[in-house]
Amino acid sequence: MRVLRNLTLHRQGAVEQGLAAEAGFELEIEPFGVDVSLEPDGFNAAAMLLTERLTRCTVRGVAVLIGGHTGLWILALDILSSRGVRRPDLYYFETLRRRDANDGFVFVPERILKLPEAARQR
Repeated sequence: MRVLRNLTLHRQGAVEQGLAAEAGFELEIEPFGVDVSLEPDGFNAAAMLLTERLTRCTVRGVAVLIGGHTGLWILALDILSSRGVRRPDLYYFETLRRRDANDGFVFVPERILKLPEAARQR
């Protein structure tokens, strides 16, 4: 099985592990995502750290489970591209949102999907 590095901000459960295993992945339970600090340069520092983690995944041939700060991911992937570094294979859970008894959302993962690569511009 191929490793699926958990670069989200939360621990993955048994349902997520099962869905990943069905797709041929050994999903890491513990999160290794990057959070943004409130320091003046917190966002840029976090983007650089995420870029480093993504680069290591590319070098090792490890797939990545994405999640967390959308803007942070966009910047980190943009940095990878500007450096000419191929991004690792990126995956996410297709998740249904259901309402609980208190009208709050409950997120239910349905399947794991690969994020397609952007079409090359000519």
